[in-house]
Amino acid sequence: MVGNKAGVHDGDIQVVEEGDPVEPGDTLVVAEPWVYAIQPQFRNKVCEKCMVYRDGWGEITSCSKCDSVGYCSQECREGDLDRHRVECSLVSLRGRRTWPHRAWFVARACLKVQAEGYEEKDRINNKRSRAFGDLVDHYSDVTADAGKEEQHGWWYKEVQDLLGSLMPDKEEYLSIYGRLLVNSFALRVDNKGEEENIGTALYRACSIFDHSCRPSATTVFTGPKLQIKSMVASPSMQLGDFFISYLDESVTKKARCSKLKSTWYFDCGCDACNDETNEKGKHSAVCETENCEGEVCVEIVCWTWENCDQCGKELSKSSKFRYQETYEMVRQVVDENGGEIQFTDVSEFLVKQMSGLFHHHDIEFWQAAQGAAQGHCICKGWTKAVMYLELAIPGVRKYYRTYSGYLGPTLEHYGEALYQLGRGEEARRAMEEARDIMRVIPGEENYMYRVYFMPKYLKICGE
Repeated sequence: MVGNKAGVHDGDIQVVEEGDPVEPGDTLVVAEPWVYAIQPQFRNKVCEKCMVYRDGWGEITSCSKCDSVGYCSQECREGDLDRHRVECSLVSLRGRRTWPHRAWFVARACLKVQAEGYEEKDRINNKRSRAFGDLVDHYSDVTADAGKEEQHGWWYKEVQDLLGSLMPDKEEYLSIYGRLLVNSFALRVDNKGEEENIGTALYRACSIFDHSCRPSATTVFTGPKLQIKSMVASPSMQLGDFFISYLDESVTKKARCSKLKSTWYFDCGCDACNDETNEKGKHSAVCETENCEGEVCVEIVCWTWENCDQCGKELSKSSKFRYQETYEMVRQVVDENGGEIQFTDVSEFLVKQMSGLFHHHDIEFWQAAQGAAQGHCICKGWTKAVMYLELAIPGVRKYYRTYSGYLGPTLEHYGEALYQLGRGEEARRAMEEARDIMRVIPGEENYMYRVYFMPKYLKICGE
């Protein structure tokens, strides 16, 4: 059932009141960014004011004085003047140089604090609000983090070079930096039906949500606004009962806990981390027994193997050795690519190496298949797109909740690829399931659903 509750309104977005029943798809919190920064490579593609993405020649024009921001119209340029005036003067005085994305983000926050202080509130609902000063600054964690100090020095020198006499003292700077580090979100915008990560933003109201590796809420972007939407039903909305995931919850517990500790400075004790069965299958081989589709799970830290979960047979020593050897090669390739595979041919190579040995629930296998599928969808290579999507979908189903924002778009791509190959009935089934998911999250009111998904759905399903 799609949520439709009475409550606080933020423009045309309806927010559930605390104490009211919640359905999947209901908006718990909505906010505009308190401060944000667009990455340099997107400054001539994304409007600084309304966040619209335009990649045509001259559609985004840069500020003539500083060349650090761009706008889609004169209206947006004038609407952003009050916010941009001080930073524009500072950049112009310093030779219009380009500043590192993170330094630009922190510098903007410093200027924001100077302009309005720490206590200006961002309304959450009729009972709550949240100010920048309410956020934990993790000062002791930040100052004790030798890794970040050695890596970029907390961007202190770069921000100091930009702000000059407007630079806060170091203690206050690190307090501001810590609040940003721990509470920021990726800034995402629509790029022709796909969400593009174009920068970093702090949403004071949305920062109220804690983390869980088994989240009950997820993020939905609408222009500059960020909505936190429920993925589950609840008889009474209490914000403290809802959690979002700060990272990709499909990765292993070890990887999640390491990332959470190094970035957000806490040890995770969520339900997923305490559930011993939650990690089952994330590293697993295909059972060798004929006609058995079971998985043989392995703990890669100490390379201890279980027997097949279907037939109970043990994997042969040679297959165990091949799996370990292949896994180490895959991790080497992934690590050399910065932890993510950006190239279709690399993803295809990895899938080929793992095929017939890695189970389709193995995260290395299905994530590589998903990467290959995305590349072929973009290039309209529909035959290979279908092949790789069919390899990836079982893993997406297993490791993400239905309304997490992963399964719906994956099924949409699968349905479109099937349709292009003339497999109409299969395409309709995929698109029907995708619609059932996406009308809840991102929601029927969301532009991604209305502008991109529904025309495609109507074309394929003919309703």
